[in-house]
Amino acid sequence: MSSTAVIQNSRFTSVSHNFAFQWILNKKELETISQKNASATTIQSDLYELKAFKDLRFYLEIQLTRRAYSVNIKGSKKWLLKLDYAFVVSKENVFTLKELNQLSFVKNFYFATISEEENVNIHCMVTASPVHPDSTTNEEKLILKEGQKLIDFEGTSCNTLPSTYTYEPVIDFILKGTIPNFTIKSAVNILAGMEEHKCELLKILCVKYLMNNITAESLREILKAAVDYRLPHLERECVNKITSGFFQIK
Repeated sequence: MSSTAVIQNSRFTSVSHNFAFQWILNKKELETISQKNASATTIQSDLYELKAFKDLRFYLEIQLTRRAYSVNIKGSKKWLLKLDYAFVVSKENVFTLKELNQLSFVKNFYFATISEEENVNIHCMVTASPVHPDSTTNEEKLILKEGQKLIDFEGTSCNTLPSTYTYEPVIDFILKGTIPNFTIKSAVNILAGMEEHKCELLKILCVKYLMNNITAESLREILKAAVDYRLPHLERECVNKITSGFFQIK
């Protein structure tokens, strides 16, 4: 968890809190809403809360729409809740449950993209900001539903960055969920800092971006990064492009 404050004239004007967490499902749970005559239409996560702040509770809900899954966030009306990202990590691949324009290289998550025995790891980032709802607004009391657990974020932190680490795109992604502006250069820079920032999700996104941008001009730089940072999946993709005659090396 991290918090951000906007200060004007030595007074706080707004405060937001960021929560990075994983929601783990198995394929059978997703299958309950994938069948044509399924009795359930949604899957709900555990109920998350931060006890230090009044009424800060929320949960995620997955729906199936046109064979692809989507995710929504629901919680107290006293907080503005924003789901910054929701990625499904499956072995060496990554999919999204929330469309992000700057990540066109990451495809939507479909039921058929995971193996039978595989768990579904959903990496999420949520931003919560306090609001003052209208006095006529009826506050929905969030209580535990069948199968839900109460997860308390109090005392936890997603900040594992060393104090000497200064590459802003990585810092903003880890602390705020801000998606980097991916280029070949920035992706390689992020991979080069893995020993320091240790963000596996960002590493997978970088590899996915590079795999989708292998050209005759970029091949040498991407292949060098794959070898230097021990990324066999990316190295194999580069070699396959060469041996298949996909392009001529300049």
